Amino acid sequence: MNEALKIFTLYRAKILPIVLLPLGLGILFFGVYPIGKQAMQTYRAIEGAQDEVNRLKKKLSMLTSLDETTLYNQLELTTSSVPLDKSLPTVLNTVESVAADVGASVSDLVLSSPGSLATQSATSAPKTDLTFGAYVLKFTVTLEGENDAILSFLDSIVSVRRLTRVRSFDIQYSKEIPRLVAAMDTLYSPIAGSSSVSEVRPLTTQEESLLNLLANQPNKGEALLESLRPFDAGSGIKTNPFAPF
Repeated sequence: MNEALKIFTLYRAKILPIVLLPLGLGILFFGVYPIGKQAMQTYRAIEGAQDEVNRLKKKLSMLTSLDETTLYNQLELTTSSVPLDKSLPTVLNTVESVAADVGASVSDLVLSSPGSLATQSATSAPKTDLTFGAYVLKFTVTLEGENDAILSFLDSIVSVRRLTRVRSFDIQYSKEIPRLVAAMDTLYSPIAGSSSVSEVRPLTTQEESLLNLLANQPNKGEALLESLRPFDAGSGIKTNPFAPF
């Protein structure tokens, strides 16, 4: 015992650091480090929450400064130009209305992709190609009329509210009346599954100019849809054919 005490006394300056070093490292890694890590995570969470609160405050301030009527009108304008789904009635009515305006008649309208009659809610993902920031619905129109009427149709169909373009066309003269076969595109843009908006900002000058341009385009599809709305029940025709008499 005395011998061990002598050895400890002799080498105390070296033994104590050797013993205390692992103990200190253990306390550091198993005590101080987890507490510091947790504190850093808490700080980052608080910092992230504060940033989110600031973003929400900014959104609230922006939303309260906007006019509800103006927002509704802008939404109605954009959805009549690029609907949320394929909106086939407005496509058909737009083509028919423009053709009638120029004195031509539509003899055929064919959707280019199989299954295009399905609405967006009935499909998990659109089958058409994504381009221009929206989905493209392709169709082919066959039109009969005089040369002037056909040329007027090609000029007018790209200047309506429902955004439409002519990819290619062929004018046939095999019959007495010229026939136009035109491959065309129109756009639609479904809303994403998440309604979260990362940023709310006022419209830029370019965006406002685009809305003004769209507002000046004739809404041919909607005009015909209004004329085709069902009569009131008092007129003798039921608005709901499945409702009891």
